Amino acid sequence: MKNVTDTNILNTINVLVTRPKELADDLCGLITRAGGEPIRYPALEIRDPGASNSREFVSNNIRAFSLAIFISPTAVTRTLQYLPSLPQNLRIAAIGSRTAETLEQAGIHTDILPDGHDSESLLTHPQMQAEAIHGANIIIFRGEGGRTLLGDTLTSRGANVVYAEMYSRAKPEPDADSDQKLMRSDIVAATSNECLLNLLDMVSDKTHLRSLPLIVPGARCEHMARILGFKDIIVADNATDNATMDALRYWALKRHESSENSSTAR
Repeated sequence: MKNVTDTNILNTINVLVTRPKELADDLCGLITRAGGEPIRYPALEIRDPGASNSREFVSNNIRAFSLAIFISPTAVTRTLQYLPSLPQNLRIAAIGSRTAETLEQAGIHTDILPDGHDSESLLTHPQMQAEAIHGANIIIFRGEGGRTLLGDTLTSRGANVVYAEMYSRAKPEPDADSDQKLMRSDIVAATSNECLLNLLDMVSDKTHLRSLPLIVPGARCEHMARILGFKDIIVADNATDNATMDALRYWALKRHESSENSSTAR
């Protein structure tokens, strides 16, 4: 994705922000500083997990693990609410720069950080190969119902893997003014397949939603968006705020250039 830095490139543009309400402030601030207006429309809600057995197991056995993997910033915050401190000798891996930053803000050093922002990128890291993790006890902090690729692959490489499900995700109830928010929006910023499915289910005018430009974080979400009937899709490099902003600026610049070309042709 081209890095576009024009200060007011989002001037007069209304962006539907679908992040969970507790995770939307930073992106909304960036949109405002770029001249745009964020319209908060959370399509995911973060809740406590439906079952507490895995959290209780972790609390009682955390010292048995040599490596902890944090899937997301929410996994970090929810884990540290439940476990205020982690063993000093526990090595830490993080998926994504935002996850590592959240750990850093809590005073926890990240030992393993892949270049990418997904399970696939972590699995390519040299310290996650069979010769490095065979026989290791690994705990994966995540939300309920997450992908199994990471755990399955590490198990196949000889590790002993346990999931600690620290939160759950749910579809929020739409606000009373949800329809008006949608009609005011020029572009939608989605964060995941689940977010996109929830959003489509929450809005009344699905045809209008599908007609709007849509920012998605990566190829998997792009594939889902096309299946769901979206046509104008902008693919961000990942789900971070900075990548979303780069995609927004890129789209806004293209729209501005198209408008100028149309004016010149007339």
